[in-house]
Amino acid sequence: MKPVSRSTPVTPEEVLTIAIGIVEERGLDALTMRRLASELGVTTPSVYHHVGNREHLIDLMIDKLANEMGALELEGADPGDRIISLCLSLMRRIRSRPHLLALAAYRGRIDGIFGKVQKVLADEVLASGLQGELAAFAFVAIGFSLGGFLLLEHAVPPGYQMRGLERWKDEIAARDVAMVTMLSAGIDVDSVSDYALATLVRSLVGGAAVPEVSAAAGVQRKTPSP
Repeated sequence: MKPVSRSTPVTPEEVLTIAIGIVEERGLDALTMRRLASELGVTTPSVYHHVGNREHLIDLMIDKLANEMGALELEGADPGDRIISLCLSLMRRIRSRPHLLALAAYRGRIDGIFGKVQKVLADEVLASGLQGELAAFAFVAIGFSLGGFLLLEHAVPPGYQMRGLERWKDEIAARDVAMVTMLSAGIDVDSVSDYALATLVRSLVGGAAVPEVSAAAGVQRKTPSP
């Protein structure tokens, strides 16, 4: 533990930044007010003064991360491009912060942390020209797919292999050895989710080209025609 020694006042923003760093590096269970104070070089009462108790601190952390999610920069000349940019940027952000979903789930705020992202998505769906039932369907389909892949990536380990593969792979290998070889090597969920999301958005609102998927992903690539 670091000794309490600090020459400059601590700020609430600094407390949040250090707290998020602790969660990202060591997990949510490692976040204690005593450890946070030690990392900051201040007394524990000083931390309580700036951010309240641990539960309130976690709420502030979620609010900070939600604001960051809503401020993702979108790239592209049309709504389809920008929606794909939003989805892929969000996926990269989550991958770089694997404890983010656990943090939000702990406080029952999974929906809340993505609220601003949902507003951006709704704006872009309407900008694509879709209205009413079609706009609602596109919004839900994209949102559910994005959320499903986020949860899937959080749940499965790298190099994931499909359950049940051993039961049928020999029969399929007689027809396509390469397919079974790739599946047996493990699945790159990142590549699959990026490709699937881009393909879905393109089919619903048009726009961006679908990203290529490497053969190492364990999935045979097939680029749709423009």
